[in-house]
Amino acid sequence: MNGNETYDTRYYATRQKILSEAYQIIQSQGIAQLSMRSIAAAVKSSPANLYEYFANKDEIIYELQTMLLDELAAHLRTVDTLLPSRDYLEQIGAAYLTFAHQHVALLHLPVEATTELDVHHRTHRMYNAAAAAPAVDRTTSVFEVLYDAIKHHHAAMPAGYKSAQVTTHERAITFWAFLHGAATLHSLTDRSDYALAAWPALFRAYMHETEATACRSVIPANIDLK
Repeated sequence: MNGNETYDTRYYATRQKILSEAYQIIQSQGIAQLSMRSIAAAVKSSPANLYEYFANKDEIIYELQTMLLDELAAHLRTVDTLLPSRDYLEQIGAAYLTFAHQHVALLHLPVEATTELDVHHRTHRMYNAAAAAPAVDRTTSVFEVLYDAIKHHHAAMPAGYKSAQVTTHERAITFWAFLHGAATLHSLTDRSDYALAAWPALFRAYMHETEATACRSVIPANIDLK
């Protein structure tokens, strides 16, 4: 291994250490306690040294969001795709809530953080290509899993429940909003009706409402749905 490769390896390892310590601070103390100073103390360095690896705190947050969303997508893909469509959708939700429970940092990272910061001023050879590339939607990997689950379930529904007025894309967004809301509530309170164990009941209530709404959209209003 030549000197450049050794330097690149150390550079990458230090970046990962900084991200790991930033994640631990958010997990244990909350996003309000995250600063370049607190991260520097955790990695036993000075705040000034961190700027060799990250332009600012927002870039660290961006990298953490990307990492956690990729890990969440991978976790969702462990759910058995051979399950009946409704059971698969329920287990996708359970996997999402379990991951969010274990990684509360995901729920507290500010969504406004972007890479359109000062990243392009860096000239380190290891990140030239990445810095020149266009920004990537960090939500894509997770959304694809949820979209496929919703699409599969919708295809399996009886014809009377299928509404052309609501697209699969819209259903997937709604389901994700429901999951993220449930996960956030769970992180904020000890109430039993927001606990992980309450998920099956919450899921049944959600599906009852969404399927009933879809049914109403294709059945004349004078038909009594009970």
